[in-house]
Amino acid sequence: MPENHTLNGHSPTHTIPDQGRYEELLTQETTPQPRNDQPLQGHEWSYATKELLDTLPQVWTRGLLYFLMVFIGIALPWAIFAQVDETGKARGRLEPTGETIKLDAPVAGTVAAIKVKEGELVTAGQTLLELESELVSTELQQEQKKLEGQQNRLNQLEVLKNQLILALRTQEQQNQAQELEKQAQVEQARQNLEAFKFAYSLQKEELLAQIDQARQAIESSKVAYELETIRLESAQEKIPRYQNAYKEGVLSKERFLDVQ
Repeated sequence: MPENHTLNGHSPTHTIPDQGRYEELLTQETTPQPRNDQPLQGHEWSYATKELLDTLPQVWTRGLLYFLMVFIGIALPWAIFAQVDETGKARGRLEPTGETIKLDAPVAGTVAAIKVKEGELVTAGQTLLELESELVSTELQQEQKKLEGQQNRLNQLEVLKNQLILALRTQEQQNQAQELEKQAQVEQARQNLEAFKFAYSLQKEELLAQIDQARQAIESSKVAYELETIRLESAQEKIPRYQNAYKEGVLSKERFLDVQ
């Protein structure tokens, strides 16, 4: 392919014959070649091209040629044989092989957000886009109000439950206190009963002792009474004899009075 170069105001009128000769020229020894105003023998170089090549450093020129050769050797095969994915736009229609699947939304609305990009792979159940619908918004608001009402009711029930739990715990504590008090009363009554039984036993023993003493006193009194009765009867039997003796003058008056 012909290439045009411009240097120092000169325009070349010749082209590089072929790639092989160009590479052969640049891969020569690095020793400077004598300048010659005439074209090289066997090569159709113009004066401007020859002057350009002479002004460039030999190492830089070879490096540039190596780079071009490597680039051509890698880029051309890659560009020819590489497979590049291309995205295009076209109209078409999807037809399922089995049951027909509806892709339309159950309610009408406006697209609010698109969740996938063009040409992106999607999976089953993935959200593709979001719709805004007045009907759905109204129902959502109603459901949110119902939810708030249920939440308020739940909070009230929670407060009531806490109150009932507190009242139940208070009642349990009161019952426990009453139970402890009753147990203390029962224990006190038992102790009182034991003390009463002990006092009753003592009193009973004392009373039995007193009764025994009274019985003994009664027995003694009976014995004394019987003795006195016997003595009285004996005295009564002796009185007529003492009276007769006093009347007869056998017994003095003082003795008679003592006997009476």
